[in-house]
Amino acid sequence: RHCVQRSRLEGVFDRAGRKFPDRRDTILRLNEEMRIAWPKVMKILGIRHIAAISDLLVAAVKDSSRHVLLIGEPGCDQERLGRIIHQVSQRRHNQFYALPELPKLTSTRHLDLQDACTGTVLVHLYHKGKLDEHIVETLLNPATDLRLIICARSPNKADASFPSELLHDAKQIKIPPLRQRKTEIPELLDQWFIARHSSLRFEALREALREGIMAHTWPENLRELRALAGLLCRLASCRFACEAT
Repeated sequence: RHCVQRSRLEGVFDRAGRKFPDRRDTILRLNEEMRIAWPKVMKILGIRHIAAISDLLVAAVKDSSRHVLLIGEPGCDQERLGRIIHQVSQRRHNQFYALPELPKLTSTRHLDLQDACTGTVLVHLYHKGKLDEHIVETLLNPATDLRLIICARSPNKADASFPSELLHDAKQIKIPPLRQRKTEIPELLDQWFIARHSSLRFEALREALREGIMAHTWPENLRELRALAGLLCRLASCRFACEAT
């Protein structure tokens, strides 16, 4: 089907043989970006959340001016997901900027937000209190034309800092905590082992360690699991090195 679609969208050429820009070619490229992003989003939202993954990617591409509200606990790879949303959208040629925690509108930060004009800004709302009102005013300035990706535990937390009409129109995505998708932990670890070029696999771990991993509540979610994968790879490398010598 993909090949047939491509053959139908070959585009139009001028007399010199140069191809005119075709909006349909852009759609094809966006579809390819979505295909590449799919497994990355699956690691964050969960293997069984196929509908949510498709919904998110379509929303990211369909209307790149629509703000996004990511609801979930800290450590659920919100920034990675935000970057993916930016990369598959039509704003991907512009800047992605992640605001630090508890930001203040310094002169440097004001310039950073100006540089991100027509791009995407990621906003964390996991601290106590509201976001600095001067930061909010700058983010919502129509002249900057920013797409906001707002990360919070709940919609109420976001509502305390941003206008309710903005949040009402935003695309809302819920990121499940890792403790609710424990059955995916072995596969996630194996994927990260492979990415680190390690021969280590979850089933090769000692039984007591496997049981401890599956019983853990993972309060820091994917961030904590990724750190464990790195640690296990380093320990495995040290053991193999010792055995080799």
